[in-house]
Amino acid sequence: MPVDRRPQERRPVDAANFEPGKRGGVEETEGANSGRHPQVADIRDLVTFRLAMLAGVIDRVGQSWLKSDYGLNIRLWRVLGMVAALEPVRFGELVHTLQLDKGQLSRLVKTLAAEDLLSVDPDPSDQRVTIVRLTDKGRATNREVLLAARQRNEQVLSELTPEEADTLVRLLDKLHPLLEHRAHAEETGQSLARSRRSQTIED
Repeated sequence: MPVDRRPQERRPVDAANFEPGKRGGVEETEGANSGRHPQVADIRDLVTFRLAMLAGVIDRVGQSWLKSDYGLNIRLWRVLGMVAALEPVRFGELVHTLQLDKGQLSRLVKTLAAEDLLSVDPDPSDQRVTIVRLTDKGRATNREVLLAARQRNEQVLSELTPEEADTLVRLLDKLHPLLEHRAHAEETGQSLARSRRSQTIED
């Protein structure tokens, strides 16, 4: 018997008959639907969760074809592609742009350099700074993978109209800097709070 893969209908929470633990365990608060977010019955309805799950699916698919066709994993390809977009690029800028810690990025860059896809050199104006560039082999590999990725992205967007695809890209461009700013503000606030707690303990 074929499996019904259609999305299950999500029913809004009935606050009068809500039973904690029956569906998510969290009752929607009064006025929860007065904003822009659709009704939330459980975690599956949260926009951030749905985006995270979508990103996970994209990563799994990308990991498969990149490994079989080019011997790369998804993180190696992202480093290679971002260097191609920004070269010559400082190591620190890659850390920020790709949202990786220095240790992770260092290992990825070393792997790509060992494959003669990247070159890594000190900045002539500041020996403490590392500059990353593509090699000729890296540039050719990036062009090939980027073309394949573009074709696969066309398949992803094939269920959308051109207008819907344009709207999706526009909304992603709008959300990304807003979330980046929020993440930075929260991280800065947490660091400040930890510093204050530490100072209080010392005092």
